[in-house]
Amino acid sequence: MAQNILTASVIAREAITTLYNNAVMANLVYRGVEATFGSEVLGHKVGDTVNIRRPATFESKSFTTEIEVQDIVEGAIPVVVDRHEDVSFSVTAKELTLDVSQFSERFISPATEALAQRVDIDLLGLRSDVIQSVTMDTSEPWNTVIDARTELNKQAVPLTQRRAVWTSEHEGEILKSGRFTKANETGDASRFVNASLGRAGGFDHFLDQNADDGDYSDGESVLFHPWAFCLAAVPLEDIDNALDAAVVSHNGLSIRVVRDYDINSKANVISLDILYGVKTLDNARAVLVGDGS
Repeated sequence: MAQNILTASVIAREAITTLYNNAVMANLVYRGVEATFGSEVLGHKVGDTVNIRRPATFESKSFTTEIEVQDIVEGAIPVVVDRHEDVSFSVTAKELTLDVSQFSERFISPATEALAQRVDIDLLGLRSDVIQSVTMDTSEPWNTVIDARTELNKQAVPLTQRRAVWTSEHEGEILKSGRFTKANETGDASRFVNASLGRAGGFDHFLDQNADDGDYSDGESVLFHPWAFCLAAVPLEDIDNALDAAVVSHNGLSIRVVRDYDINSKANVISLDILYGVKTLDNARAVLVGDGS
């Protein structure tokens, strides 16, 4: 009896779910649905520009005898998708016949975790655009949250959807405050439960180990509203001449999986890649937390 071979489509569906679950910053910043994908949904390449919808704004009008109908103007924000990340590996024919859950545990999860970390690092690199900062108060860590909240309040940042992403060291300090509700008591335990510290002080709090250091900013936590930063993840073009290929999108993320045979190494090759861009939208909607050194 012939054995079932895992297809690119099956792998891609598993990979997109795992990518979404492994993401921290990608699930916290603005990811408005792209207003335009060009002439076709598939076909994006490195360097393309996509437009992210800007939410509509309205003005409250005092009603007297007749309503005033306002035009809906959403606007668009251009984002260059210049980040093309790939994880490729070879597998045996026998490994391709594994149950999808086994294949995911051994290969897909580690691969997508690496991709998610890269997206996190790129988004955290936008910290270099933020000019507001407070210092971690090690004697009374909770004061740091209050100070950051005050800075955002001064900038009239909306009180809803505020997030705090902590470095490992700062998380340790903040946890000493004892101010956090358990993640499973927030009503949102299904999202990023391993990274979530809970909600307190008007912020949803998360640990992101990728915030400990980076290419642009070292050891700074960041408290922000989603509209401070954005991620534009777009579908890559399909590959016609591959043995098997699939592109899958889910909740603002997209991944391409290609399964092919490398004649040079005589091995089955699985390739997972993503295309995206990151951008600071409003640096006044974020505040950094440094250690004061």
